[in-house]
Amino acid sequence: MIFPSSLWKDVPSSQLYLIMYDDARGEQVQQYIRQESGTIVSYFPVNVLMAFASSHVPATLAQEYQTLSAPYTATEKIAPEISFLTDPYNGYGAALNSEASTELFNSIITKNVSGIVVQYGLLVEMVPDVTKAMMQYAATRWPAILVAELNIKNTSLEPCWPSISAPGSGVTLTVYACKQDLPKVISWFALLSVTRVVYPMLRNRNMNLGASELIQTGSIDQDLYDKISDSTLYGASQFEMSKDKWPYWSAGLQGQGEIVGVGDMGVDVEQCYFRDPAYEGAYAIQLANITSLRTIGAMSYSRISNHRKVVQYAFQPGAGDAIDGFLSHGTMCGSSIAGAPLSNSSDRDSPIMLTLATGAAPYARLSVVDFSVGYEAKQLNVPFNLTVDYFPVHAAANATIFSDSWGSLLGGYNARAQEFDKFLWKNPDFISFVAVGNYGNNPPSSQSRLPTPAIAKNVVAVGAGYRIPTSAGLNVGVYNISYIRFGITFSRTLPIMELSNLPLLASVIPNNSQVEVAVADPITACTPLNNAAQVAGRIVLVRYGTCSTLQKGINVMAANGKAVILVPLVLDRLAPPQVDTFEEGWELIDVPISSTYKNFGEDLIGNLQSGAGSFFVTGTVVPLDSNSVVDFSSYGPASDGRIKPDIIAPGYSIQAAASTYRAFGEWIGRDVERCLGFVYTLYCVCIRYLVLIQQATL
Repeated sequence: MIFPSSLWKDVPSSQLYLIMYDDARGEQVQQYIRQESGTIVSYFPVNVLMAFASSHVPATLAQEYQTLSAPYTATEKIAPEISFLTDPYNGYGAALNSEASTELFNSIITKNVSGIVVQYGLLVEMVPDVTKAMMQYAATRWPAILVAELNIKNTSLEPCWPSISAPGSGVTLTVYACKQDLPKVISWFALLSVTRVVYPMLRNRNMNLGASELIQTGSIDQDLYDKISDSTLYGASQFEMSKDKWPYWSAGLQGQGEIVGVGDMGVDVEQCYFRDPAYEGAYAIQLANITSLRTIGAMSYSRISNHRKVVQYAFQPGAGDAIDGFLSHGTMCGSSIAGAPLSNSSDRDSPIMLTLATGAAPYARLSVVDFSVGYEAKQLNVPFNLTVDYFPVHAAANATIFSDSWGSLLGGYNARAQEFDKFLWKNPDFISFVAVGNYGNNPPSSQSRLPTPAIAKNVVAVGAGYRIPTSAGLNVGVYNISYIRFGITFSRTLPIMELSNLPLLASVIPNNSQVEVAVADPITACTPLNNAAQVAGRIVLVRYGTCSTLQKGINVMAANGKAVILVPLVLDRLAPPQVDTFEEGWELIDVPISSTYKNFGEDLIGNLQSGAGSFFVTGTVVPLDSNSVVDFSSYGPASDGRIKPDIIAPGYSIQAAASTYRAFGEWIGRDVERCLGFVYTLYCVCIRYLVLIQQATL
């Protein structure tokens, strides 16, 4: 029995409704729902409540207060990223083997059963009325019910018995099922009246930022830019602080008294950017004795309140440890925030050194939560219940600023994003900075470019910008493509990557004008074009294949085409045009050559070849400098129209400290004299400026 009445009582007889009300009667509507033992689960703008209540509640509200209501059906309970799996029009078999499912299954957390089958993780959030005892019943009894009702195979050769576990607190079940059973399992849970939402258990990935002068002044001078480009200066060279380049630091705003909570792959606490000679080796000794550690939620922790850099180090046994391994992501991010080497490595009171890798808040300290296990770790084991197992850990160390450079791309605005929003709403003294991720080059057809939790409403989502001065004189083109049919014009961004050693596409587009698009014939442009009259003076779409990019350019030029846009054959990703730099004849090419996404380009080709309409490109040249967003940086808008990222900061070619293991490929005894060489250049987003922003607003 799914819901024995002795335990579940009348809870399953209620269901979820969306109730829209007039603003003047909102309080009365809420009072009536609670009066009738209903639960207000959530609020949707504008004036819509999600309520778990008996069927008479929405009927009475409509009569008494002129509300509008609708049941929250099983379809709405399934997260968008997995809804296609349960769409009967797709067919379960087709959906499970589609291109979209490949991306999805590569992103879902899995577990191996008996070394034979792989099961995929789901999270099933129940309504708030479900008690802890009910959750335990579901975990122990529902797997057998699923096997019986859904005809799930469970043999020695195919042990697909689903597993369900209940959390220590909260109302979200963890469910694992074999791939072929997922559509049926998802639908089964969505049909339960007590289910609020079913969504995939997504892997969390590292998402990397950094730069002091640019953050403090809004610009960067040519001299420092030249130093950044000189790898011989990484970490080892000191610089004299000046008020014009580092006004915040010069004014004394260097992170004093601030503690920043960092959740990542760990931090090498003995790296010289963190090392405290008064406590050398102390964390390693304390954290090795797990049974003696104090706990907060599922996290075990050690705290050294007087440590000059790391006041607390926490991890969940089995899901984290006390090291940062080869990827060195946590050490890099932590040092970008607060890393600072001592001028005298044996004297904790000696002045700190100002190097290219010194953190944005060199006197701030860290509360570290380690999400990974082992030197070769690549996966982050972020706890599912952040409200119990993560936020309180940092709060206990008096960290009111959080830095999280991780996330899941396919999650959308899921429970994890909601947890960030709820905590920050209830705790307005806290601020959370979240890296927006490196999915800016994902194809337009993909489900999302915005990961969770960066998509949350109350976090500060940080995108990656360049650390390039305007004086460098670098420029890029920005383009739109317009589609005209039956006199109606539709316009959107034209996503391309251009060859930097050739003219920009914008150079062939007159000011305040546009250039029409044509398709090469033959489509690969490997032989002289048959439609020279049609491509002359136009931007020409050419498909990759058979011959070199140089040959395609020569044939388009011979037909008087103005530019080439290449369309990939296989991978639907944005990348620079493929060229053989040793091929002779490039000096003959003087037309712009770029590439676009496969599916986007094929759509253009198909429409033009079918005569469906005409396409025109407009463009302009803009500086590539510190105000520009790096192409790989994720961006919005979110599905509800919100602009993301909220801010950008330097996220390309950033110097930061690396773990000892990363620097030498094996774990070695620390040599402080060599420590200054443990500095690597980051090419993504790790949040390093937040303490300065926090202090500047006090």
